[in-house]
Amino acid sequence: MVLPDFVAACCRDDGQLSQDERYVRQLAADYGLSSRQQQELRIVMQRATDEKYEVYQHANFDQLPPSMQTALTAVTRRWSDRIRAVLTPEQQVRYDAQVRTNGSVR
Repeated sequence: MVLPDFVAACCRDDGQLSQDERYVRQLAADYGLSSRQQQELRIVMQRATDEKYEVYQHANFDQLPPSMQTALTAVTRRWSDRIRAVLTPEQQVRYDAQVRTNGSVR
């Protein structure tokens, strides 16, 4: 049941190991962790990632360092551009209007 989560946690879309999976494998090598311990460690790593995401998600934009604000603004622009690419020209007009009114469609 949880195996797909472990596979997703260990490998990125490009087939490279994630930073977390490299850490799990390093600890496994350093401490001789069993398979079960490695699986438990992957869960620990995922929970930490989830908790960090929650902190960032609830942070006020103004509390973030300027470099992070710039990076997040760029991500949001790319996200919006990708959404627009999916829409027809008529839908883009409605989408753009909603973004101007609300600042976001989410």
